Amino acid sequence: MTDYEQHRGKIYSAKGGWRVGSGITTHGYSLLDDIHGKCSVFQVIILNVTGRLPDRRLADFVEGLFICLSWPDARIWCNKMGAFSAMTRASATAAVAAGGLAGDSTMYGPGTVPAVDTFMKSAYEYIVEGGGSVENFIDENGYRGGKLYAPGFARPLAKGDERITAMRQYARELGFEPGVYEKLVNQIEDHLALREGEGLNLSGYFTAFMYDRGYSMQELMGITAWCISTGVYASYFEQIDRPPEAFLSLKVDDIDYAGPAIRDVPDRED
Repeated sequence: MTDYEQHRGKIYSAKGGWRVGSGITTHGYSLLDDIHGKCSVFQVIILNVTGRLPDRRLADFVEGLFICLSWPDARIWCNKMGAFSAMTRASATAAVAAGGLAGDSTMYGPGTVPAVDTFMKSAYEYIVEGGGSVENFIDENGYRGGKLYAPGFARPLAKGDERITAMRQYARELGFEPGVYEKLVNQIEDHLALREGEGLNLSGYFTAFMYDRGYSMQELMGITAWCISTGVYASYFEQIDRPPEAFLSLKVDDIDYAGPAIRDVPDRED
């Protein structure tokens, strides 16, 4: 039997489902008896992504990450989607969806995780497993075209990441100790701070933290899929009662045109 024939007209699920009139299960738990009123939203998100129910303190740590990652500033490009959606009178749902897609880029948000994964795994193989030095690893892998390229480190527009200080403090309060990946990125951060004046960014810190607890790149991308949403909400609801032209309006004169000079268009010959 082919895969198509095996799955034709059927839905197979290891996640769970709803049995009409008798309840809902998710990964072997009764949603209403075992989860509802006993677990947090972030425990349920992680459970549904990974199939493993985390303890409450890890879920609280992830919630702290969300709070650090999303704030009400419409200048941030994913948040602009909230403001623009309000200008067009789209729904809040559409705004959050658009903001999530804008945030899912290789420079920002969950979209950075694959690049951070590649860089971090290479560093682990070279330094932890191979005994190489941080300096040599950065020399060989940390630059492109003479410019620093170290996913998980540095930020666009700003040096340093004040959010990591808050997250490290929260991790200590929750009783977490640094693991092998976190210690590794701390070594790299110390080197880059001396050499480039740069350090970890929040994506690099969180990825290392979660790798030390057995989570995969794909799972992290799922867990953080809507991590920028609260900033989008804020930008949307700030604009929804304002006139459509009230956000980032421009006139033609505001644009510095640098294209070809104005030229005459010849009359068409019939």
